[in-house]
Amino acid sequence: MGIHILNSCDVKVYQNTFVNSTATFARSERSAQGDHFGWHPSSGPDVDERDGHIFVNNLMYGEAGFHRPHLFVWQRDFLCERLDEPQFDELDHNVYALASRGDSPLILWSPLKVQGCIAEMNSPVNLNQLLPKFSGNSKLYQGYNVFQSLELKRLSLLESFPGNGHASKMPESISKILNRPKKDNPYIGAFPSVR
Repeated sequence: MGIHILNSCDVKVYQNTFVNSTATFARSERSAQGDHFGWHPSSGPDVDERDGHIFVNNLMYGEAGFHRPHLFVWQRDFLCERLDEPQFDELDHNVYALASRGDSPLILWSPLKVQGCIAEMNSPVNLNQLLPKFSGNSKLYQGYNVFQSLELKRLSLLESFPGNGHASKMPESISKILNRPKKDNPYIGAFPSVR
């Protein structure tokens, strides 16, 4: 199913497992001034305050038939001069696991100082090269067994999956929300790994 964050600020996305789905973060020009929908744009942050997101310790898994980006960070191209900073405060320690490489880019990212303001990337390394603040500890794996059983929807990671080692310790506030023990070992995705 994925997530779609639109015209928001300070969204914290930790410890999710995305299977054949996209995490989308988007911002548009809609604001309370001159809008015909009233409550919707006036209830959120103004256009230039739609940032501060955190995306950490997530697992993005795609089967062979999945043909969409795993991470889609979007804004309208005419906003690129006005909004030239990323929507994120932190984006790291995420693992992208693909059964096989498809035609779609792994990541679509905006804003960037390129034609059209958006760039396609096929690895978190590409994002880190363009924006060194992001994805320095994120990894891409292809062709590995990842889950205990995808068919039975047992989405705990196999202990043998090498992506296990890339998680960061989650903040105490997130541990509390997820009801995890204080001494929990860091893990990628929604479930700790199993043997």
